[in-house]
Amino acid sequence: MGLYFSTSSNPVLNAQDLNDDAGKIHRLMEDGSIPSDNPVFERFSSPTTIWSYGHRDVQGLYFEESTNTLFGVEHGPKGGDEFNIVKKGKNYGWPLFSYGINYDGAWVSTISEDSAAKSTVLPEHYWTIPTDDGGQALAPACLLKVNGSTITDWNDYFVFGSLAFRRLMKYNRETDETFGLNIEGRVRTIKQLPSGDIIALIERNDLTQSNGMIIRISK
Repeated sequence: MGLYFSTSSNPVLNAQDLNDDAGKIHRLMEDGSIPSDNPVFERFSSPTTIWSYGHRDVQGLYFEESTNTLFGVEHGPKGGDEFNIVKKGKNYGWPLFSYGINYDGAWVSTISEDSAAKSTVLPEHYWTIPTDDGGQALAPACLLKVNGSTITDWNDYFVFGSLAFRRLMKYNRETDETFGLNIEGRVRTIKQLPSGDIIALIERNDLTQSNGMIIRISK
């Protein structure tokens, strides 16, 4: 399987530059070596650490061993947060195309959606919360797929935190529906215990105080 990790893109153009580590998802073996089955990109003679590129700010990754599939959630600019199936060697489009806008209200995309669909991988799902000035962001963080939980109506949902709205989000790929549960703080990490219960690490709103907490969610 290897170990997957992400790097954010700053400045934005670095995400398309395969000679730069920024704006990529990387894959290494546990001993730090480069897997021999990592992609070999054009103008490269051997694999690098890069698994995929064109990412803005991936904040959560989940590897499903039963299907050998890597999933990710990613911050857009203002709106356009993404849920992606992350595939080997693929370009996920940032900053060429986004469903979000810049914070100054300007469009991010320099190519059309049709062009992006031909040359990059569009997100399987994206979130844009309408506001008067054209968008907002959920700001997804961490990612877990719930399986075999004591909370039976959570099974097969993807769960992640919304940093913007201080909620624990549930996303159903089958119905394409997203639900939010109010949390007093920002969800930073989510894990499923062997018992099937869910625990979440919460960063409280007042960052000057040592008032973070771990919550446990059970049936």
